[in-house]
Amino acid sequence: MALLVLIYLFVFVCATLSQETYMTFVKHTLRWAWPTLLGPARSVRSRLDCAIHCLQSFPSSCHGYLYNESTKICKPSSGLSPYSSPEPSDGDFYFNDSQSSYPDFRHHTLLNETQSVSAYAGYFTKPLTYTEAQATCQSMHSHLFVAKSVIKYFLFLNITTKEYSDWIGLDDLANEGRFVWADDGQEIDVYMKSYLFVSPQPDGQRNENCVYKTSIHDTVKALTFNDANCSLTFSYVCEVDLSLI
Repeated sequence: MALLVLIYLFVFVCATLSQETYMTFVKHTLRWAWPTLLGPARSVRSRLDCAIHCLQSFPSSCHGYLYNESTKICKPSSGLSPYSSPEPSDGDFYFNDSQSSYPDFRHHTLLNETQSVSAYAGYFTKPLTYTEAQATCQSMHSHLFVAKSVIKYFLFLNITTKEYSDWIGLDDLANEGRFVWADDGQEIDVYMKSYLFVSPQPDGQRNENCVYKTSIHDTVKALTFNDANCSLTFSYVCEVDLSLI
């Protein structure tokens, strides 16, 4: 009798833990970033089995899974990335959302003789418009990179490459001529504006309301800032507020 009670308790505890595990994954609508897959697809009996399979097979990297209710196909995921591509047959995505659920992000630090600066950021070379890039960052709980100091600007240069033009989180979309940072809407100060731009930039020509870092192939001096039409497509850096880490 005692053995039967122990077996019952064991089964009950396992079922409870499985249900709690199942509930940590919430159905997530995908638009700007998509699941990065872990291993091959697998046929399972239920969504609960898919969650358990993901966690048992990839205990340190499982942050979600795709599950097709019709086909019973399960695809474990390490999180979301703009580099991934959705498949119509994938089914629904269930996500345990946390900062570690975005595998393209990492810590970046720059030191000089007198100061240091850090950022938790991801660099994405798949070109997007300014609005698309900002929306993609926001879907990953981040914003376009901001460079409010000289050392932060050099960190941005370290993260990116001189071969590409890259959006920075700075625009005058709300008020023409008043360039503000994407994280808090603070206007760029006079010193940084003169440091980052080469005169006569920003010139505001042809609806140029969004700012990017020039490449070595640009007609404007390389590795400086320039305003451009927001519908152009460039690489970009997403940055997470360090207070959220």
